[in-house]
Amino acid sequence: MNKTTLLSCNQLLDIFSTSHIATAIYTTDNLIIEAATDAMIRFWGKDRSIIGLPLAQAVPELQGQPYIDLLRTVLKTGVTNTGKGVPAVLESDGVLKTTYYDYEYKAVKNDKGENYCILHYATDVTERVLGLQAMENEKQLLVNLENEQTLNEKLTAANEKVSAAYEELHAINEELNNSQQDLYKLNAVLEDRVVERTKSLARSENNLRYLINDAPVAIGVLNGPDLIVESANQYLLNTWAKSSEIIGKTLYTAISELYEPSFFSSLAKVMASGKPYVGNEVRGTVEIDGRKEEIYTDFICKHLTDESGQTEKVIIIATDVTEKVKSKVIIEEGRHRLNEMIMTTPVAMALFNGKDLIIEQANHAMLADTWHRQKEEILGKRLIEAFPELEGQQFPQLLMDVFDSGIRVAMPEVPVKIVLPDESVKEIYVNFSYDPLKNKNGQVESILATVIDITATVTARQLLERSEVKLQASLEEVAATNEELQASTEELAATVEELQASSEELAATNEELQASMEELAATNEEIAASHEEVLSTNEELLATQDQLEQMVLKIRASENRFKFLLNSIPQQVWTATHDGALNYLNERVCTDFGYENEEIIGHGWQKFIHADDLPAALANWTEALKNGKEYLVEFRLLFSDGTYRWHLARALPLIENGSITLWIGTNTDIHLQKTNEQLKDEFISIASHELKTPLTSIKAFNQLIVRTKDQDRLNGFVIKCSDNITRLEKLIADLLDVTKLNAGKIEYNMAPFSFKKLLTDTVESAQHIFPSHQIILETCCDFEFTGDQFRLEQVINNFLTNAVKYSPDGKFVMVNSSLEHDHVSVSIKDFGIGIAPSHINRLFDRYFRVDSTAMRFEGLGLGLFISSEILKRHSGEVGIESELGKGSTFHFRLPLIPKRAELGNSVSMSEN
Repeated sequence: MNKTTLLSCNQLLDIFSTSHIATAIYTTDNLIIEAATDAMIRFWGKDRSIIGLPLAQAVPELQGQPYIDLLRTVLKTGVTNTGKGVPAVLESDGVLKTTYYDYEYKAVKNDKGENYCILHYATDVTERVLGLQAMENEKQLLVNLENEQTLNEKLTAANEKVSAAYEELHAINEELNNSQQDLYKLNAVLEDRVVERTKSLARSENNLRYLINDAPVAIGVLNGPDLIVESANQYLLNTWAKSSEIIGKTLYTAISELYEPSFFSSLAKVMASGKPYVGNEVRGTVEIDGRKEEIYTDFICKHLTDESGQTEKVIIIATDVTEKVKSKVIIEEGRHRLNEMIMTTPVAMALFNGKDLIIEQANHAMLADTWHRQKEEILGKRLIEAFPELEGQQFPQLLMDVFDSGIRVAMPEVPVKIVLPDESVKEIYVNFSYDPLKNKNGQVESILATVIDITATVTARQLLERSEVKLQASLEEVAATNEELQASTEELAATVEELQASSEELAATNEELQASMEELAATNEEIAASHEEVLSTNEELLATQDQLEQMVLKIRASENRFKFLLNSIPQQVWTATHDGALNYLNERVCTDFGYENEEIIGHGWQKFIHADDLPAALANWTEALKNGKEYLVEFRLLFSDGTYRWHLARALPLIENGSITLWIGTNTDIHLQKTNEQLKDEFISIASHELKTPLTSIKAFNQLIVRTKDQDRLNGFVIKCSDNITRLEKLIADLLDVTKLNAGKIEYNMAPFSFKKLLTDTVESAQHIFPSHQIILETCCDFEFTGDQFRLEQVINNFLTNAVKYSPDGKFVMVNSSLEHDHVSVSIKDFGIGIAPSHINRLFDRYFRVDSTAMRFEGLGLGLFISSEILKRHSGEVGIESELGKGSTFHFRLPLIPKRAELGNSVSMSEN
C-alpha cells in the first residue's frame, strides 16, 4: 500500500498546534494514519514506519477492541467521542499489556462542512487508575480486617479517614504528575500487600483445617439446613466406621443406619434454633467387617454463624465412650453377682466399706439370725453407730487391723453380746472371719465378714461338760459311801439303778453332741464353698477393675491431649461455673500473670483488670450471666512485668437440658492492634499535615508566579516551589522506603568504596543544604568498606538532618569516625534541645516523633527507623546519648572483616 497523505503540511501544522498531548490524525474509512506525535507512537509501541498505513494494519492488537469502530462512527457522524480511564490492550516490548487512557476522538470539517479527518488525543492515566484501584483494594482489605477483628466501628472510622486522605490525594493528582512514577511503585507495593494478606488468610484457613484434622478428638463440620458433611477428621470417620466418601453428603444419607431419627432431629434443631446440643452415651450401631457392633458416643454440637449472625454451620465434637459403657455394665454385673451370692448364702455375711466401717450389704441370715435388725435400720451406717454395744469390744479394732495389714482374721467360739429390739441383751457364741477385699494395687477397699452362730453347739458341749462333772461327783460319792453301800444291799441296789439311769442320760447326751458336731462339720463345708465363691468373684471384680482403670487411663490421655491443645493456643482460655465463678485456666494465663493456677482462681479477674476498665467488664459479665447471652468486652490486663495489655474477652454459655452448666471463654491479646491503630491515627494526622504543607506552599507560590512580573521575585518563587517539591519528594521517598522495608523488597548494592570519601562528600553536601550550622568533620578514617554506599550515605544524611533540625539555637555539628579492632564507628553530635530519657528507647520506632503533638518539627518520623533498618542489614548497631537542654550524640558501628580492619589500621597510623 502506498504511504500517501491527504492533508497538506499547513493543515497538519494547524491541527498539531491544537494538541499538547499524544495526538494522531486519521483519514478515510480505512483510518489512514496521516500523522502522529512521538508520544502517540510510543503508546502504540511502534515506530514512524506506520505513518500512512491503516490503523488496523499498523496496530493489529486493536482488532476486537471497540476503538476502530468508534473512530469510524465519529468520522461518519461528526459527533466527538471522549473517554476517561478506558483500558486498551497494546503491545509494549513485544508483550501485550493493559494500559488506561483519557482520550478524545474529534472530527475536523473542511470548508464545505464535511468530515475529512479525525483528531485523536490520548493521555496515559494508568498510574492514576491503578492508584485508585489500589485504594479500593486497600479499603476492601480494611473491611476484611474489620470483620476479622470485630472492630467494625473503630476501623470504619479509620477507613473513612484513610478514604478522605485518598480522596484528597486524588483531588491533587494533576498537581503530582511529576510524582506519578513513584505512586506507581507505591501501588505495586500495596498490591503485593493485598496478595500477601490474601495468602495469609488462606494460610490461616488451612491452619484451621489442619487443626481440625490433627485434633486428638473427633471433630466434624455440617453445612446448611440439609446438614451437608463439609469436613470430618479421621477420628470422627473411625468412630462412625466410615471413609472420606461421606464428605459432601447429607449427614442422614451418610450415617442413617447408625443412630435413631431423634439424633438427626436434635442436630436439625441446632441449625434451626442456634442452641447447642449435648448427647451423653448416645447408642448407635456400626458395621465392621460384616458384623454389627454397638457403639456409645458423647456429642457436643454447636452452631457457627456467618457475618450477619445467621446460623451457617454446625460443628460436632464426638467422644467414643463404648469401652467405658461396656466396663460399667461388666462392673454392674459383677456387683450384682456378688450381691446375689451374699444374699442367698445360708451363712451370715456382711460387707463393710472403708475405714469408717460403713455397712454396705448384709444378707438375711446376718440381719435376722445374728443381728436381729431390719435392713433399713443399719445399711449405710457405721458399724459402731448401728451397734453401739460393740464399743469397747474387740471387733471394731480387729476390722481396723485387717484394713491396715491386709491379713485375714478368723476366731472360733467368740462370745458376743447383742442388744435385741426389746432392748434385752443376749449373749451368743460365733465363729467369725474377716476377709479383706483388695483392689489391683493391693490396697484393702472393703471387708467381707462371715459369722456362724454356734450357740447351740456351745450350749450342748457345756451341758455335756456339766454331765461329766456330775458323773465324777457321783463316782466320788460312791467311793466315799462304798462301805455304807456294802452295809446296805438295798441302798446299793438303789444306787446302782440310779447310776444306770445316769449312764443312760449320759449316753443320750453324747448322741446329741455327736449330732451337733456332724451338723457343724456340714456347716463348715458350706462356709468353705461360699468362701471360695467369694474369692472367685473378688478375682473377677479385680479383672473388671483393671479394665476400668485402663479405660480411665485412656480417658485421662485424651484429657491430657485436649489440655495440651488448649495450652498450645496463644489465647488465654478459661471456664467458669453457671453462676460465673472462675474454675479453670490454661497455662497461658499463668505465664502472663506470673501466678499459680489456684492463686489466679482465688483472686478472680478483678485483681488483673485495669481499674478504668473494671466497671464495664463487671457490668457486661453480670448482664451475660443474667440473660445467658454472649459475653464480649475489651479491657486491659496486668501482666507479670507490671505492664497492662489490651485483650478482647469473649465467653459463651454451654447449655444442657435448658440450663447453663458452664461458661467457656477466651482472652485474645489485641494490644499490638490497639497500638497500631493509635500509631496509624497519629501517622495519618502527621502525614496529612506534612503533605498538605508543601502542597499549600506550592499552590501559593504558583499564584504569586502568575500575578508577579518581576523576574527577580519570580526566580525566588520558583526556588521556593522547588524547595517544597524537594521536601515533598523526600516525604514520598521515606514512605516508599518504609513500604519496601515492610515488604522485604528494598535492594542493597553491596560493593567496595572509600569510607573516607563517603563521609567527606556527605558532610560537604549537608553543609550546602544547612548553611545555618557549621558541620565539622573532626576525624575521618581512610579505608575501603564493602556495603551499599547510597544507603549508608542516606543514614549519615538522616543523622545530620536531625542534628540540625533539633538544634535551632546551636551553631555546630561535630562528626567523628574511628576504627576499633574489627569495627568502624561514626558519631554525630549536636548542641540542641536534647531528648528525654523516656523517649530514647522509642526513638528508632516507626512514625515516632519527639514532639508529635505540637508538630514543632517537620517530618513523618520515618528517618531514624529507616536508618536503623539499613544499619541492621549491614549487621551494624546504632545508639544515642542525650541530655535535655545540652544536645545529643548519635553513633553507629559497622563490622569489618579482619583483612579490611588491618588495612584500615595501617592507613590510620600513616595519617597520624
